[in-house]
Amino acid sequence: MTPPPPTSIHLSLASSPSSEPKITYILYFVPGNPGLVGYYTLFLTHLFSLLTSASPANVAFEVHGRSLAGFECTSNEDEGKAKGKGPFTVKEQVAFAAGDVRRVVRDVKARRKGDVKVVLMGHSLGTYMCLELIRHFSVSHSTKCGREQGGVDGEVDVAGGVLLFATIQHLALSPRGIKASPLLLTPPLGVDLAVVLGWVARVLFGLVPVGMVAALVGWVMGFPADAARTTAGFLKSKGGVRQALFMARDEMVEIGEDKWGEEVWGAVSATAGKRKGGPVLKFLFAREDHWIADEVRDGIIKARGRKMVRRREVVDDGVEVVVDEWKPEMEVDEVEGWTHDFCIRDSVSVARRAMEYIEDIVERDMSR
Repeated sequence: MTPPPPTSIHLSLASSPSSEPKITYILYFVPGNPGLVGYYTLFLTHLFSLLTSASPANVAFEVHGRSLAGFECTSNEDEGKAKGKGPFTVKEQVAFAAGDVRRVVRDVKARRKGDVKVVLMGHSLGTYMCLELIRHFSVSHSTKCGREQGGVDGEVDVAGGVLLFATIQHLALSPRGIKASPLLLTPPLGVDLAVVLGWVARVLFGLVPVGMVAALVGWVMGFPADAARTTAGFLKSKGGVRQALFMARDEMVEIGEDKWGEEVWGAVSATAGKRKGGPVLKFLFAREDHWIADEVRDGIIKARGRKMVRRREVVDDGVEVVVDEWKPEMEVDEVEGWTHDFCIRDSVSVARRAMEYIEDIVERDMSR
């Protein structure tokens, strides 16, 4: 019998009292839409292996990730679910993820000595959610009173963020967004497509064994076995298809203008070229991405970031050019040909690049 996709992923190595690390970095992963963390099992497992094999003796890594609310495929559909029956909006998903991050931090602090910090990582919609989480937790650090305010408890210290194939602005202007928006936002005859197609999926796949659905997905889509199994679990889940379509419609409205300030993007300090506080951010964009328009991506880089530079200073015709190091680094893949849905076929190679980002975040964080 084929098991359902996992609802959560947790990877860690036990440490003895004599080798207890001085600092633990929690890598918390936020999926895209459809929000099944099972799509990223190979990616996260390989990334964890790379990080633990190269980490200093005084640093430990833990990897945590969870499917978004409404995408549970286990026998216990309500395990860990956000309050209510769904479907859930993007804002509700952010609140749900924030609560889960706090839960993970409390658990790690109870098990390990030393400091505990978080590196947020997201893919697609998950990148937008990561920036919202950074803003959410930055409020907690600016709150000096001893009680929770607005659901923020001040326990989470975000060291950085890794945003893979980011869709953080103007989703409706993307090539896919232009095609999908009219159908999602103005369905014919007032029919709620999320409800209808969710019902159709349950009728078509509800009684078919998951192994047969996975074989069909692999044959039709050309997916490898692990991605096909996850997709089969998604199609057979109680409300996954409805949740995905409902949230896709909400994304078109929610992901528009840049809504973040210095608490996310950072600011230059009195020391030229240095970042003043805030998490260290790393972005990876595809050269061609059907979920973000080229002009939107280029506008983000021009307004908020800097293209990836491996050195702090660049010599151009004998003239030293100072790089704005305080700005988030943003890389556009011009070599590998990675696509937006990297987790289907490019998990291992993207994990290697993500490891470089995380190592730099940790190095900068520990040198503060």
